[in-house]
Amino acid sequence: MREKDVKAAAYELLCEAGRGGELLMKLSNEFGDFVKAKKAYTESDETRLLYLEALEWLEGEEKVVATMKSKDMILYRVSDTGKKSRHTREQARDILMEALHENGSIVKVHSTDGEYIQAGSVIYSEIDEERICFLDAFGHLLHHSMITPVNETREVTVYVFANKAGLRKAV
Repeated sequence: MREKDVKAAAYELLCEAGRGGELLMKLSNEFGDFVKAKKAYTESDETRLLYLEALEWLEGEEKVVATMKSKDMILYRVSDTGKKSRHTREQARDILMEALHENGSIVKVHSTDGEYIQAGSVIYSEIDEERICFLDAFGHLLHHSMITPVNETREVTVYVFANKAGLRKAV
């Protein structure tokens, strides 16, 4: 469970860094070390330690690189590997479009844990930031009438390309 939390926190740090010049900081003050992207992760000791562990994990995976060190601060830059490991809405949209081409459909799942997108055998629900990113990309596709529902139940809704919906019903 802890590893999943660390990876989710690491993904969140990468996303926050993407909104703030691709930089992260590890700062020290009289209360201890903490991580800061656009915001400081200091709500509780547990949160502070989780994000410190996530930053260490990112550094170990070479997704961030220390670029400057001083007595009270280490500045990290997100590496190309780190940039590739997080999804932007545009990348998520492209992934969903590719999944539509490969599988013919994508599924929006309505569960007790919240909504998420499934494309083929890939489920975008593990990390909240990723889940939200794919839901946002999905909403973009729906808003621009690129996809349309063809089968809807309480638990799942299946979507296909909007221009193929008529063909599917006719066949």
